[in-house]
Amino acid sequence: MTKKLLAVLFAAAIGAGVAAEPNEITDAASAIRAAKRFTKARCTETPCTYRPEKEGRQWRVWVQLTRRNSPRETPRPYPGGTLILYFDENGTLLRRLEGD
Repeated sequence: MTKKLLAVLFAAAIGAGVAAEPNEITDAASAIRAAKRFTKARCTETPCTYRPEKEGRQWRVWVQLTRRNSPRETPRPYPGGTLILYFDENGTLLRRLEGD
């Protein structure tokens, strides 16, 4: 019984460690994935574009939001539709700036 309990606890601890790893930001693609987690509500109807930049030990991701005036129109960027998201290497959002 004790061995089974230890095995279950060990498996849970390993699973928690593996689950945390995908949030780490190691390159531009993982920075974009982190930004998509925070903008998915705003980028569902119209697509957003992402431009990641490494800045010291953190990542800055520029997000260009788009909108359309009618359902038939193609989505376009608009003034004030820029977000700048700052993440640390663990994928934690440090700062969020709304563009002008």
